[in-house]
Amino acid sequence: MSEMAERVARAIYQSQEEYRCAELSKLHGHNYSFLPWEDAPEHWRNMAMGSARAAIEAMREPTEKMIEAGTVGWDALDGSGVRPMFAPQRPYRAMIDEALK
Repeated sequence: MSEMAERVARAIYQSQEEYRCAELSKLHGHNYSFLPWEDAPEHWRNMAMGSARAAIEAMREPTEKMIEAGTVGWDALDGSGVRPMFAPQRPYRAMIDEALK
């Protein structure tokens, strides 16, 4: 499992668990707390991992807006329009930010 796939799986798991616990708390009138990732049953982690892989695969091909945002991200590095190989974080984040809009 890649570091990114696990990061996404953990975020999916936490989001689902927070929702589930909030709904159970409303239903039963007392607070429920969720299991940490490390303590969750293996099949729960596997389901989150499957969802994470599907989400990452769906983002493999960027949209036109993401490509535009990535280009702006490169240009914002120093204004020269030169695309240095050592600093891909800003355009990548700009592309992901566009996808999340």
